[in-house]
Amino acid sequence: MCEQLKYKLNINISHAHLRRAVVEHLCNNDTANLTKHFVSEPWSSYLSKMDLLGTYEDHITLMTVAVLHEVQIIVLSTTKIATLV
Repeated sequence: MCEQLKYKLNINISHAHLRRAVVEHLCNNDTANLTKHFVSEPWSSYLSKMDLLGTYEDHITLMTVAVLHEVQIIVLSTTKIATLV
């Protein structure tokens, strides 16, 4: 994600800083907290897991990156259904 932000939008941010910004937004934003209903584990556990380097991003973190940087993210997949975040 950081490489795409850098090369497409000239936003230079490290993986650690982007991850921290996403987790902080999810912790501190009431609207973002509505997404807690879309995870299958306790919200605090989810946030702790997402805060760890090496944890794969999911639909919630991708959506949060899009909100934080006011961009549209197009997810390319091998499935036949296109997804816009």
